[in-house]
Amino acid sequence: TPSPTVTPTIASVGGTGAVSGGPINDRLLAVASDLVPVAGGSFSMGTTVAEVAAAVDECLQGYGGEPGRCELSYGEDAQPQHQVTISPFLMERTEVTYEQYLVFLNGLGAGSHRNGCFGQPCMQTRNESETSNVTFDSANYSVLPVINLLPVTNVTWYGAQAYCQALGRRLPTEAEWELAARGVNGRLYPWGDTWIEANASTSRSPLIDPRVKAQVDAYPSGATPEGILNLAGNVEEWTADWYDANFYRRPEASGVDPTGPS
Repeated sequence: TPSPTVTPTIASVGGTGAVSGGPINDRLLAVASDLVPVAGGSFSMGTTVAEVAAAVDECLQGYGGEPGRCELSYGEDAQPQHQVTISPFLMERTEVTYEQYLVFLNGLGAGSHRNGCFGQPCMQTRNESETSNVTFDSANYSVLPVINLLPVTNVTWYGAQAYCQALGRRLPTEAEWELAARGVNGRLYPWGDTWIEANASTSRSPLIDPRVKAQVDAYPSGATPEGILNLAGNVEEWTADWYDANFYRRPEASGVDPTGPS
């Protein structure tokens, strides 16, 4: 923009205790995931028709006699491949856990899940969604201790960005996320080019019920060369970008450090 856009400060994220340098930051930093350096570099972002066709064939083979539901059209918004150059950056080693996110949410205060993240909902609790594991008793947010190390779900984009910002961090761009996952050599999976069922929590993983999330430190054999875990399988992850199905076809999708559509 012609003039700098003001980024919301920690104080504007939510309730008491959320001021930069305040108690919530100290508590968050004590439980936050380690940051891993990613060297950056140039790579071909996106996919090809041949890759999508191979992925669909793999999906339709299914697991345990259950074929997946995949179509070639699912890969259209990831085409065409285009050259992108990414500056070095840091990325958290693991997905965000319930324990970590609830330190943040309880620091914002009671009721903050409704509008405490830039004036928007931070997440859904069991009061809003039966798929949520987070209980809100009108004073505190909690989960059963046994799932503390599972990745948190039912979080909005605003809730993810606000969590990162409370740590002095940010969400990765889509291009950064993809570089971390596939590297400058364009590997098909975080660990290489060969699918290994035991390396990720998916519907084809023989180790656990595919309907159950895995702990964020699970599947170390599926880590990237830098040591980042679960970039394949487990749960979906937010990136910073807005979404546009046709963005990859635009010139601004290529180049240095693209940030996605406006």
